[in-house]
Amino acid sequence: MTPPPAIVFDPGVPDGTVLWRGDLRTNFRGSGAYACPVGYFAMGYKGTTRYLGDNLYETEVPGVAYRFKMSGTPPSIPCLADKYFPDGCISTFPAGFYNHTLHVELIKTGPITAGGVLTGKFAYWYGGQGSNVIGDYASYTWSGGGVVVQPILPTCKVSTSSIAVPLKDVSAHIFTGIGKTSSGQSFNITLLCSGGTTGPDTNIYVTLTDQTDPGNFSDTLRLTNDSTASGIGIQVLFGTTVIKYGPDSSAAGNKNQWKAGSYGQGTFHIPLTARYIQTAPAVKGGTANGRATFTMSYQ
Repeated sequence: MTPPPAIVFDPGVPDGTVLWRGDLRTNFRGSGAYACPVGYFAMGYKGTTRYLGDNLYETEVPGVAYRFKMSGTPPSIPCLADKYFPDGCISTFPAGFYNHTLHVELIKTGPITAGGVLTGKFAYWYGGQGSNVIGDYASYTWSGGGVVVQPILPTCKVSTSSIAVPLKDVSAHIFTGIGKTSSGQSFNITLLCSGGTTGPDTNIYVTLTDQTDPGNFSDTLRLTNDSTASGIGIQVLFGTTVIKYGPDSSAAGNKNQWKAGSYGQGTFHIPLTARYIQTAPAVKGGTANGRATFTMSYQ
């Protein structure tokens, strides 16, 4: 099935709305076509992804489902008689299998916070006669790179790209053992979100990266090389959760990426707290600075 360049839609419509529909005209007839020469043939058809009930199959995009129905000639073949998948029938199939049209629909089933791409095989026929089972009699596949599903959602940008967090002076004497922490200093990452339609939100994810040691995937930020203190590091918390550091990437599922929330239009604050933590048995006083980047990912 050749997809359109993109399927663009308002994700704020009610659940059950058809977001897009398209038709695939098959071309099965010709020499060498499958046939059932004697008796009857049991045939079924369904989608390849998880079945959600009510004739719906999940897609790669949360909140969007497939629905399939066939039509064609001759109407005497029950499998071609306007039935939604999944279904099946028992019938005769003469040589030269008849053409039919597959109607593909995308249905809204829940909140849609991001788009995606539908690729590969999405539905098929299966069946058999007696012990002769055909697991994939005919299949339907997106051609090329698939179809882009593009909901009209708000987009966000960072209000301040560089944030200084003064941790203030801390007495070395408070660090009495590994894991001991100082009091925290609050700060925010602020986003300005706009566009899209009123109602739908976009999911906001963040990855913090240790700029002194980009391969550090622990929950403790290393001190910068020009720091003179030792035996301590810096932690960043989102609520009560200590954030682990990850690679500088906005890809979905990036290592140690975390969800900051969902938001629509307006100003969105991500509240964070920074604090020192003791990392060695002995702490040496001095300057103790850390540097991290934050990478946003809207999913």
